[in-house]
Amino acid sequence: MNVNIKNLPKSQMELTITVAPEQMQPYLVAAAKKISTDIKIAGFRPGLAPYDIVVANVGEMKILDAALENVVRDTFVEAVRGHELKTIGTPEISIEKAAPKNELVYRAVVSVVPAVKLPDFSKISVSVKPTEVADSEVDAVLADLQKMHAEFLDSTDAVGPTDQVTVDMDLLDGAVPLEGGTARNHIVPLDEPYYIPGFAEKLIGSHAGEELNFDLPFPADHYQKLYAGKNITFKVKVTKVQKKTLPEITEDFAKKLGVSSIEELRSNIKENILIDHTRKSEESADVEMLRSVVSASEFGELPENLVTAERTKLMQDLMHSLQQHGITTEQYFADMKKSPEELEAGFTDQAVERAKMGLITHTVATEQKLEVTKEELQEELDAIHAAYKNNADALKRLNSPEVQDSVLNSMRNRKVMDWMREKMVKKVAA
Repeated sequence: MNVNIKNLPKSQMELTITVAPEQMQPYLVAAAKKISTDIKIAGFRPGLAPYDIVVANVGEMKILDAALENVVRDTFVEAVRGHELKTIGTPEISIEKAAPKNELVYRAVVSVVPAVKLPDFSKISVSVKPTEVADSEVDAVLADLQKMHAEFLDSTDAVGPTDQVTVDMDLLDGAVPLEGGTARNHIVPLDEPYYIPGFAEKLIGSHAGEELNFDLPFPADHYQKLYAGKNITFKVKVTKVQKKTLPEITEDFAKKLGVSSIEELRSNIKENILIDHTRKSEESADVEMLRSVVSASEFGELPENLVTAERTKLMQDLMHSLQQHGITTEQYFADMKKSPEELEAGFTDQAVERAKMGLITHTVATEQKLEVTKEELQEELDAIHAAYKNNADALKRLNSPEVQDSVLNSMRNRKVMDWMREKMVKKVAA
């Protein structure tokens, strides 16, 4: 194998890699065996047809195409390790020459870790403030538990401010029905905030079977800008009225929740809230710690594809959040009056910061020799296997080198964060 290296701007290198036919042969044989398991070849069991027979049936080019990914992956890793390159991110691969019985030539444009000069960690201090739990927080959780265990009894009385009402509803803009504005058997708890202010109040005093017509303005900040702030007509039929009865906070209530007393219930709630507060406080300290180190460090020129990768991740996070909230991407882009490209470009500063944070953890791991042992990796993989033992697709992905590398990197980053916390994070006494 021959490797020619060319330095490029922005901490990138171009590797032109030439793989000799004899080095490729084992990959071609393995690809032919795999192909022979997927097709029927007369006279041979799946996977047992000789190489020449498979070639005669499918052609050399198909075997070469099937072997190409493994050849490139392995030879690229060999080239990087052989030249002791510190690469980061995914390489951009382009095939220059690929033909049966000929050498393979491909180019790999890869980002290399830019020079990072870390600060004196002893001069950086991040404080984690003590967390406390107020009685009002415990009371609020107890109130939520009461609501979760409330009983609802059908009623013929007029709707009251704490009732639960079931309605059939149609929303119209003038005489035009709103898209997605039809709801049947829609439950409205009147003692909880409703997304259309004033809607719950319109139901108070009505009875089951009654039909109501009224106009209300949509909130000015509603995500559907077409309707935001506009008066919308509501056609509502009350189909059911239910009186809500909350259970009393008694010893019996506590026992139904699996504890022996109200005192123990409050204690458990307080402990859970404290754990949540502590987690959030530590996460905040971690972000502050990384930002402080980034600010005090010196960086070489950042690889563009590293920043691009972080921008893409941020954009994917946004898309996932929109999906969770039931907002279409088309509607969001229209409301923001920006194209996807413009929105992604707006993430550049945040992407640069995240890229620098990644470089910090990489550099600390290298300089402090914070490695993950084979035993530690296997223990982590075993735990993931156990967690996903009933998910065949997840287990299959877990066996791939890419996923295992991701697990390894995650474990190494945890070690880095532990090391940095030990150096910089100070717990403030209460």
